[in-house]
Amino acid sequence: MAFGDFYAAGIGAGKPLDSVDDCKRSTGAYISILDQIIRFSHNVQPDWQPLACSGETAKQFLEGTEKGKQLSNWYPESSDLATCSFTGNDLGFGDIVSHCIIGYKSRSECQNDIRKAKNILEANTV
Repeated sequence: MAFGDFYAAGIGAGKPLDSVDDCKRSTGAYISILDQIIRFSHNVQPDWQPLACSGETAKQFLEGTEKGKQLSNWYPESSDLATCSFTGNDLGFGDIVSHCIIGYKSRSECQNDIRKAKNILEANTV
């Protein structure tokens, strides 16, 4: 089971995993690699549900809104292990990458993006 945003979906990490284009799940996502390790090391065939969806926020996940509808698509009776990772989209990670690391938009916005993320973390209002 993989709940989460772009990081859990593995956007850009390998080939597309499924036909849900909006979620951009990839074969190189950490959960895909974890699945392979579990299969090999424990000689089991887990029923893996890749539900992570690029662009999803923690609030959307909890409310069951937007494109992924991760919780409503989950089959808990067949789950042995679940991972959950969010907050990249909640904290504006995409803007931080484009302004502070890549710099293709505007480096002048970098400090403002970092300040926004810190404010959200300090206010605990994700």
